[in-house]
Amino acid sequence: MSSLLSLVESRLTAEIEAIASLMLEQSLQSRAVADQVQQRWSALDATFIAMQNSFHDLQSVITRLTFSLDTSLSQVVHVQEIQKEVTESVSLLDNKIFQLTEVTHREIETINQTALALIDTFQRRSKREAWLTNLQWLSRFVEPSSCYY
Repeated sequence: MSSLLSLVESRLTAEIEAIASLMLEQSLQSRAVADQVQQRWSALDATFIAMQNSFHDLQSVITRLTFSLDTSLSQVVHVQEIQKEVTESVSLLDNKIFQLTEVTHREIETINQTALALIDTFQRRSKREAWLTNLQWLSRFVEPSSCYY
């Protein structure tokens, strides 16, 4: 019995050592897995923080872009209003220039008619005066003393 007891004891010791060895190996593997999980969790956390920062940066860029677009839109509306006013002014100016051109043409036509009438009058006077001068000149030869009465 003592040998049996010794055999059972050695067997039990071997089994306990095998179980302890297996438990130690599983504990080391669990520790390795836990370390990997911790590393991955830290990497995931860092990625999440980077994504969060990127989101905040994107939000800031979108806010600035929205402000810039609002400003640009206001400027475009203002420029369109100015362009409309300029177009209306150019149209009014065009009408005034057209009216002025019409009046100028009528005035020039009137001046031309007046000039032609003056030229005609001066030509008639000139012909009459030339005729009178010639008649006086001729009358000296016909009767010199009668021109002086």
